[in-house]
Amino acid sequence: TIWNEETCYEEAKKYKTRTEFARKSKTAYGYACKNGWIENYDWFIELRHKWTYDECFEIAKKCKTIIELEKLNPKAYNAARKNGWIKDYKWFEELYHKWTYEECFEIAKKYNLKIVEDAAQAHNASINGKKVGSFLQYEGAKEVGVEFYSLSKSFNYTGARVSFCVGNAQIVEKFRTIRSQIDYGIFYPVQYGAIAALTGPQDSVAEQCKKYERRSRTLCRGLSQIGWKVKDTQGTMFVWAPLPEGFHNSNEFCMELMEKSGVICTPGSSFGSLGEGYVRFALVLPEKELQAAVESIRKSGILN
Repeated sequence: TIWNEETCYEEAKKYKTRTEFARKSKTAYGYACKNGWIENYDWFIELRHKWTYDECFEIAKKCKTIIELEKLNPKAYNAARKNGWIKDYKWFEELYHKWTYEECFEIAKKYNLKIVEDAAQAHNASINGKKVGSFLQYEGAKEVGVEFYSLSKSFNYTGARVSFCVGNAQIVEKFRTIRSQIDYGIFYPVQYGAIAALTGPQDSVAEQCKKYERRSRTLCRGLSQIGWKVKDTQGTMFVWAPLPEGFHNSNEFCMELMEKSGVICTPGSSFGSLGEGYVRFALVLPEKELQAAVESIRKSGILN
């Protein structure tokens, strides 16, 4: 097929969304984007429907729980969550109980459950001098769970792939049994490097936290200044940003952002249904490049 304005238009009419068009007809999609023809495909516009408070409220009234709302109408759910409207759905309040570790321990004991805490970025989670404690520091934790820790992010030991599991002795022993059947342990020099990282000076970790904090502030505040409201993060090397107004599908938004601005981020839906409505940025670039990314987004007009 020779792809021109007419043939691309006819091809696009076969699909309901940009994502479907891009997935099933990559070449035609590429030509349509490159030449700006895709902007004329009006049947894709419904992806940017601007949900109102009343619309979301009426849909929510049909549901007993927030999970039902998400299943019934994911776009209305994402709009309500992004705009903070869910707090007005009083019949959902039972889902917003803030669980304490102690309550979790009691539930675990009652139903014979095991708790696994992922502390892979515990060091990097420190911003503004705040320190993130260990799950195991709470009384009763070792009776019901374990904690995983990795040196990949905190000590930039990514290639070595060093991590460990601590906590309940019986759980750790079961984990050890499984591991003994699939590998033979980590190369000793790599283990010694991990020991040196954990027992040596922590100055580099503290400086890295400050670096991520500066990058986070640069990105979050820069985006907020151009109309994409993103709150300052409280730690780690990532920024989770709610979708800008008018967007309700993280995958669709990421593709459009890439095409129009050249900026790449990860759709929240890649991490499961609860990630929908958000995108994730990795703070792996210097501040100047993050500023340049913000400017590219502004010039693209995608927020207008």
